[in-house]
Amino acid sequence: MLSRTSQFSDYPMTIKPAAALLFDIDGTTADTDPLHLEAFNRTFAPYGEHF
Repeated sequence: MLSRTSQFSDYPMTIKPAAALLFDIDGTTADTDPLHLEAFNRTFAPYGEHF
């Protein structure tokens, strides 16, 4: 496991492998709906699905 020290404290910060992947699909952070739509269509096109 990797660890490093934060510049704001003397306590080590442990870096863990990603346990989840988050999507901001409601546009709160960025307007990414068109990109998600394109990604979904490319992913599911081989299965005959289109959104």
